[in-house]
Amino acid sequence: MNTMDTQEYTDIENAVDCLQFQHSAIRVQFTWFGLRKVLDNAQQAEIADDFDAKSTMLSASKKLFDPKHPAYRSVAKIKREITAYWKYCTLPFPEPGIRLIPQAKLEDFEAFMQDAQERLRQAVSDLQDNYEDLRERARTDLGRLFNEADYPADITSLFSACWNVENVSPPDYLLAFKPEWYEREMQRIRGLFNNAVELAEQEFLGQFSKLVEHLTDMLTDNSDGTPKAFKDASVDKLRAFIERFRDLSVKSNDDLEKLVDDCDSLTRGVSAEQFKQIPELRQHVAGKLAEVKAAMEQQMVIVPRRKITRRPAASE
Repeated sequence: MNTMDTQEYTDIENAVDCLQFQHSAIRVQFTWFGLRKVLDNAQQAEIADDFDAKSTMLSASKKLFDPKHPAYRSVAKIKREITAYWKYCTLPFPEPGIRLIPQAKLEDFEAFMQDAQERLRQAVSDLQDNYEDLRERARTDLGRLFNEADYPADITSLFSACWNVENVSPPDYLLAFKPEWYEREMQRIRGLFNNAVELAEQEFLGQFSKLVEHLTDMLTDNSDGTPKAFKDASVDKLRAFIERFRDLSVKSNDDLEKLVDDCDSLTRGVSAEQFKQIPELRQHVAGKLAEVKAAMEQQMVIVPRRKITRRPAASE
C-alpha cells in the first residue's frame, strides 16, 4: 500500500469513525391521510368499457378533496418543511428512512420538530374546521364516484409527524450469548457506515455539480455577447451549499474539500450585482468554475470505487 493509498484509507476510516460515533441515526415518520383513493373494480370496469379497454390494463384513482384548498396546503407545506430540514441537517444512511445527524445538532433538531409539530397540530385543526365544506364540494365534484365511507368524521388524528433516534449498534446481550455473532454484526454495521461515507460524498458531489453548472451557465454570455439575466439566487444557493458542506463534511475526500474551497474563494464577497456589471469578472469566474466542473466529473467516477469494509488489524 503506497503513501497515497494509506492516507486515503486513513481519511475514510476517520470519516467512518466520525459518522459511527459522533452522529445519531434519525428517522422521521408521518401519519398522513391520503388524498387519493383507487377506484373499485366496478368503477374501473365502467371506465374501461367507455374506451373498449380491459379493466385489468387500467389503473384509476380519485381525489377525495381539493388539494389546492388553502387549509390543506398549509398542512402539506409543514410536511415539506419538516422533510427539507431533516435532509438539510443530516447525511444519508444506507437503510431507508434513516439519516445521520451530528450529535451536537440533536437539541436544535428536537426544538425544530417540537415547533413544527405544534404548527402542524394547529394547521390540521384549521383543516378540520374546513373539512365538512371540502367534503360537500367533493360530493358535487365527484358525482357518482363520491363515497361517504371514504370520509372519516374526524381527521385530526390522521395527520402527524414524529421522529426518533434509531439504534444501529448490535445488542449487548449478543456479546455474551454468541461472541462470533456479535463480531459479525459489528462488521456488518461498520460496513453500513462505510457506505454512508460514500453516500455522503455522492450526495455532496451531485448537489455541488448542479449548482456549479447552473452558475457557470448564468455567467456565460449569450451567443450575441449580451449577458444572461442573472439572478441573485444563482450565487445564494451555491453559498448555502458551501455553508452546509462546511457544517456536515466528515472530510473523507481531500479533492472534494479543495474543489469546495476553490468555489468559496471565487464567490466569497462577490455580489450578484458585480457579476451583472463586470464582464471580465463573469468571464474569469465562469472559466474557473468550468475547471471545477471538469474536476468534479472525474470525482464522480472515482468516488464509487473508494470503499473500505473493515478496520485493519494492528499487524497489517
